[in-house]
Amino acid sequence: MINLTINGQKVLAEPGSTLLQAAASIGVKIPTLCHHEALEPAGICRLCTVELFDGRRKRFVTSCNHPVREGVEVWTHSEAVLKHRKMLVELILSRCPENAFVRDLAAQYGLERPRFQCDQDNCLLCGLCCRVCELMGPRAITFAGRGTEIEVTTPFHCVSDDCLACGACAAVCPTGNIVMEDAGDEIVMKIGGKETRRAPKQKCAECGRLFAPSVFLADVGRRLPGAVQPAEDAPKICPDCARQVFARKMAMGQD
Repeated sequence: MINLTINGQKVLAEPGSTLLQAAASIGVKIPTLCHHEALEPAGICRLCTVELFDGRRKRFVTSCNHPVREGVEVWTHSEAVLKHRKMLVELILSRCPENAFVRDLAAQYGLERPRFQCDQDNCLLCGLCCRVCELMGPRAITFAGRGTEIEVTTPFHCVSDDCLACGACAAVCPTGNIVMEDAGDEIVMKIGGKETRRAPKQKCAECGRLFAPSVFLADVGRRLPGAVQPAEDAPKICPDCARQVFARKMAMGQD
């Protein structure tokens, strides 16, 4: 085990864990935007910055991806940290001044309006959507552009046939910039209001209900153990019917 001190409290942490995890283990909550337990930490938003003393000097580090070290001292809410964190939130607010999520975050730091020139964006550039899309496999969205022109989009800003319409990006997006819309017999994915994918739904072989994007189900079929042909191995019945079929089989087995 690793011995360290967080806000004056002695902590034992597992080797390989992060400062964010060590703080959480003693009930200390450090704010994050770009962090998600299902994804590798990236330290993009910097909101989880803490102050660390390693025996030689104090410095700021991002707690989500900084590993615990023997004997270090950490301050998660010192005056210097809070000042740094408030500035980051103010910059985020200047980028997305009308977004409800960002405004709620800013209110926690006593910010109503930023001192800087405001954009009218709805994307924090936290990168959660890009990273979860990479985790799912297709890498259909990514960062594009440089400097002030950077944005999250599809390759060449076109409708992406690589997108699975799985909705993982919409699920992790904190601001609602990415949405997954139900358009009857199709699922429509949008980034910043612009359509990036339109995928037909699969009809359930049992009840006939349209229940999920067929392209996503084909990918699920491809990943199933022993799968040979994605289209043939893809799930053909909806979750409700699958539960009923399973229940019937269990009942028959018990009889």
